[in-house]
Amino acid sequence: SGIAATPKHTFKLNYAPHFNMFKNLGGADPIDQLKFAADQGFSAWEDNQMKKKPIELQKKIAETMQELNMKMGVFVAHGSIGRATFVKKNKVLWDSVLQDIRDSIEVAKRVNAKWMTVIP
Repeated sequence: SGIAATPKHTFKLNYAPHFNMFKNLGGADPIDQLKFAADQGFSAWEDNQMKKKPIELQKKIAETMQELNMKMGVFVAHGSIGRATFVKKNKVLWDSVLQDIRDSIEVAKRVNAKWMTVIP
């Protein structure tokens, strides 16, 4: 007497949308956006701005992704567009880049990311 449920589509590849792509359908809350994406069959996520998010939100995102069986894609570990960072022999500058990468490794651990983007 009822309509059979349509099986949820699941992508075979780890396509990774990012926050606000589904804002109009999934809502403004990032956790709701993750849930909406999972409902659409996505099994991965990326967030270039992850490092700038509060640590508690990073943890909540990671927890939600684990519950949804989603993988974390890339986030920006270091970006120095328009600045000469990788071509200068400047210890202070290089130490700053290395610290940025070390900080990003902690973010990666927190959100279960295996890949980071470095934009020299």
